Amino acid sequence: MIKFMPVTIVSLLALTGCGFTKRGDVVREAVATKAGEVSRQTLKNNVEYMCEFARVGAVRDEFGTTQELFDAYDTMCKARNNNAGPIQPPVE
Repeated sequence: MIKFMPVTIVSLLALTGCGFTKRGDVVREAVATKAGEVSRQTLKNNVEYMCEFARVGAVRDEFGTTQELFDAYDTMCKARNNNAGPIQPPVE
């Protein structure tokens, strides 16, 4: 185990050193761009699920407790889909 310690340390230094070069900048930029794309697509998928596929009881439990939450949910889903069906406000 101790025999491999110098090799491990040199390998780690070599790999981390790549981040401080122009190539490392390009890699960081590509990763940041891809992460942003994935984040936007994930949010889009989550909104689609909440507005189209979530169970009524789950939506009611999360967004039906106050008028403000209901209005936020209603606005988000209507903005996403102009053909959304009628949504009933919370019953008080």
